[in-house]
Amino acid sequence: MCLRIDEEKLYLLAASQPLQDIACLMVETGMRPEEVYRIHRENVYLDKGYLFNPYGKTKAARRKVWLNDTASAVLSRRLDKIEGDYLFPGRVDGKPIVR
Repeated sequence: MCLRIDEEKLYLLAASQPLQDIACLMVETGMRPEEVYRIHRENVYLDKGYLFNPYGKTKAARRKVWLNDTASAVLSRRLDKIEGDYLFPGRVDGKPIVR
């Protein structure tokens, strides 16, 4: 099921953080939720326009994910805001939200 642009905007406006950033990255990159949760600081290459996803059950799942301006802006904000290794850390231990 695809969202219309107006539905996407309404959802993103209503979502709280970090869900807003997670949903935005999913829409803009096509990444799965768990892939977004596990984005590691060292795998983001904003200067080259991609992030590397080292996770997945298949070789095809481990890939470069090309970034548009919207996705780059979200990642840039997260990199500036988050102190740990993961861009979407859990509340307690700093590991990704979902394991």
